Amino acid sequence: SDACQIMTIHKSKGLEFNICYYANLYAGFNIRDLNELFYYDSLYGIIVPYFNEGINNTFYKTLLREKYIKEEIEEKIRLFYVALSRCREKMIMIVDLDTNKIYDKDEEGLIELSSRLGYRSFRDIILSVKESLTPFIRDVNIEDIELSLDYNIKVDSDYSKRIPKTSIVIENDLIKIDSKPLKEASYSKKINELLDEDTLESIEIGKHIHYYLETLDFKNPDFSVIDSKYKNKIISFLNQDMLNDIEQSKIYKEYEFIYQNGDNELHGIIDLMLEFDDHIKIIDYKLKDINKKEYEDQLKGYQEYIKTISNKRVELYLYSIIDENYRKIQ
Repeated sequence: SDACQIMTIHKSKGLEFNICYYANLYAGFNIRDLNELFYYDSLYGIIVPYFNEGINNTFYKTLLREKYIKEEIEEKIRLFYVALSRCREKMIMIVDLDTNKIYDKDEEGLIELSSRLGYRSFRDIILSVKESLTPFIRDVNIEDIELSLDYNIKVDSDYSKRIPKTSIVIENDLIKIDSKPLKEASYSKKINELLDEDTLESIEIGKHIHYYLETLDFKNPDFSVIDSKYKNKIISFLNQDMLNDIEQSKIYKEYEFIYQNGDNELHGIIDLMLEFDDHIKIIDYKLKDINKKEYEDQLKGYQEYIKTISNKRVELYLYSIIDENYRKIQ
């Protein structure tokens, strides 16, 4: 619609806009769970306090806090990346940049881990790279724009007298719409079986590769940020001939969509979509086996949705992370 849309970062995933405003960046990350007396963690187990002239925490709570905050900040940095990558042309961040806090940097100019662990809001992330943003900063004085707490809305008990009279009569008609239950469905395959150690190890490898494929700039890849265990697989993927023309494409990653087809509400996330002038490539990452019928059906479901928003020809590919090869779906 031709309107300004207001949404959360999670709701914006998969969407793009020419101009994006980012507000409320000062809001603190939620780490209130750490205040609970009893806590369960997959690594440290059940964490409980001890009593000695009052309730006190064991060193496990200290370890949990470090682990929890590290994971929380990692997730928030990924979430901020999602927010910033929604913008096509211009992003406007509304944030107070006054701070005395010092963020340490390493020899390459990256923010040290110790400083990153101090992030408690998106504002802190921006402040840590403030020097790089200096050419784009514009100071705004609130007093100069005459913005008041009541947003300049004047209280007037006689406001009704200023509304012009009209002879137009509004008629209400009751419209009966037959309702049907809406069925929710997902294109993704769910695993409902116990997995052996080799399979779990392969899944762990696949998760890391998938993360790098989601975050790496395919047109200007920086392989130095990739763990050496996974670097060759990333390079192998980028060297596949199905990506020979990637420079001419517009790249969409983790493209999420929901659309209604009849009585079904279908949900899907496209791993990689390349848009060209006359066609679109959809590439779905799989751990190993790319010959399963359900994977073909999944891609054809993606294709069906894309055809509802574009008239371009759609090509479908399945890529095996472990075997480092692909199959084109006809």
